[in-house]
Amino acid sequence: LAHEMWALMGVDRNDQVARQAALMRNFDFFGAPVGIIVTVDRACDRNGWGHVGMLLQSICLLAEERGLATCLQEAWGNLGRAVYDALGISAEAEVVWCGIALGYADTA
Repeated sequence: LAHEMWALMGVDRNDQVARQAALMRNFDFFGAPVGIIVTVDRACDRNGWGHVGMLLQSICLLAEERGLATCLQEAWGNLGRAVYDALGISAEAEVVWCGIALGYADTA
């Protein structure tokens, strides 16, 4: 799947510089006009995480129904303290799970 994603972005799998640049586009939400950071309360158990998954699915389906596109971005959950600090999120109380890019699909 990763190879197909790189190809869709016009990035050669062996071009490390281009792959890094493509990865960094996560952090401007791929140019989408709306960026959402999804957090989960640390007190949630596995059942709570399932509810968050259903919420994410609902957001994506509702957006699609209204002619919008979404991209769920796990990269936001892998930045360590940077996201917590920049957005004032309590790392003791919440987990940054993912980001969502929301906007119109890039059909180019």
